[in-house]
Amino acid sequence: MRFSIKHSSRTVGLFLLVTLTPLTSVLSGQNAVETGSLRWRASQAKAQGQSRITIASISTPLGSMDKLDDALSNFTVATVRPIGTSVVAGAYSVTTWYKFKLISIFAKASKCLPCNPLPSPPPEFLPIHQDEVAVPMTGGTVIVDGVEITESSSEAYKFDSQSRYLLLFSGSISARRSAYIAAGRSGIYQLDDSGHLLGTVAGEGTPLSRDVIAHATISHLQHHLATEAK
Repeated sequence: MRFSIKHSSRTVGLFLLVTLTPLTSVLSGQNAVETGSLRWRASQAKAQGQSRITIASISTPLGSMDKLDDALSNFTVATVRPIGTSVVAGAYSVTTWYKFKLISIFAKASKCLPCNPLPSPPPEFLPIHQDEVAVPMTGGTVIVDGVEITESSSEAYKFDSQSRYLLLFSGSISARRSAYIAAGRSGIYQLDDSGHLLGTVAGEGTPLSRDVIAHATISHLQHHLATEAK
């Protein structure tokens, strides 16, 4: 099965989506279209002569903490390589799924905080092997009833198919081989070919990201995590 990484300008990590639009129904021909749904937004855009629109989501990072050591019981820490992507249109929001090849797992969570249910990975990702993981992130671009809808997120990030990453997952990887990224962008770190942490993708950074980057290399971080686990 062949996958390709789409460099959409909108991706989102695994976040809690808050819908602010009241869930009332309007009639469209024979079908009821929920106010605030993607189909409703498409119909509103068409009525205004628009063929593409952008909507914003309000998201809250999962499991955000200030120190890596404090977070280890809640986070699974792994290095990965992106191998696939799929954008899915839900009723009210857009989700971009990423499929990663697991390179190494340095720490496994013993619990999750919070423990949010994971949606089912897209069919084109199946089967997901034991050395792989599927990750949903809010945001992306889809076509709904002929209208291009892009959902943006403040936590969006574009993964480079040629790069390796250190990811912090919220809780453990599920039986369905899926997981949320923890702590928003503070849970994503790019690596160079020699295993150095190039920095967080969180912009100015957070206490957690600065704590992780202080270890400088994957080997140093791995040694630290092994020591903490004893």
